[in-house]
Amino acid sequence: MTTDRQDFVSGYYIFSVFPRGDGVSAYAHFLNCCEKLGIPDVTEQLQQMMILDYLICNQDRHFGNFGAIRDAVTLEWMGFAPIFDSGTSLWFDQYATKINALADAPAKPFAATQQEQLALAKKSLQTLDLTALDGCKDDVLAIFEQAHFGEPNRAQVLADALAARCKFLKEDTLI
Repeated sequence: MTTDRQDFVSGYYIFSVFPRGDGVSAYAHFLNCCEKLGIPDVTEQLQQMMILDYLICNQDRHFGNFGAIRDAVTLEWMGFAPIFDSGTSLWFDQYATKINALADAPAKPFAATQQEQLALAKKSLQTLDLTALDGCKDDVLAIFEQAHFGEPNRAQVLADALAARCKFLKEDTLI
């Protein structure tokens, strides 16, 4: 949430400020734009967003639902915007019986699949305290059991799927 003194600047605007060179990936171009604009701490925050998107199987992180915050008066960059709009996640379009937690899924905006996009976040993945995810299955289950999904076992399936993705992240960082 921003205040009347803060502006949200979308990733699309940031990405479009400078021309993208031939052979430059969308990811590298976005980081280059942020650096030229002077937006602080983008790489780590962007990579953490991609890791979260992998964990929750977010399939719609387009350039309009992430970006940076700047002071509306001084135009000074304040940093990366908090994460929002993760509605196209948690296997939203699949019945519980069809959820395969470790199957690769579509991703945006820097790669076609979540595995490819996760590979871009290797640096942050190596430095995150992934033990903070221990016990997340129980927390997620407790929250989701209060929801009324329409499928009697969906809360359990989603908790199991999230736990499987957490386990994969932990194992992947050991490689």
